[in-house]
Amino acid sequence: PAADQQDAARLREADLLGPKAGALEKLLGEATLARREGEGEMRQYAFDGCSVLAFLYPGPDGETKVVYLDATATRSGADKPSVDECLSAKG
Repeated sequence: PAADQQDAARLREADLLGPKAGALEKLLGEATLARREGEGEMRQYAFDGCSVLAFLYPGPDGETKVVYLDATATRSGADKPSVDECLSAKG
């Protein structure tokens, strides 16, 4: 488990684009919020001071995959972090 946490701390945005939905859960844990809209899904992963938003859609093979990521600050007045900065806050 400690090695898994160290690996997760080194995750970058490029590591998360394209994986299937189940792989995302293994990398980031359970989403704090999940919402379906049509064929797509948005998942929010909350970390210290920020959240990563993952947008998933079915690919040509029918598998739901991450196609876009964004990050938001969770503290009022804080600067918007990049996805990579937010992933580094994952503890």
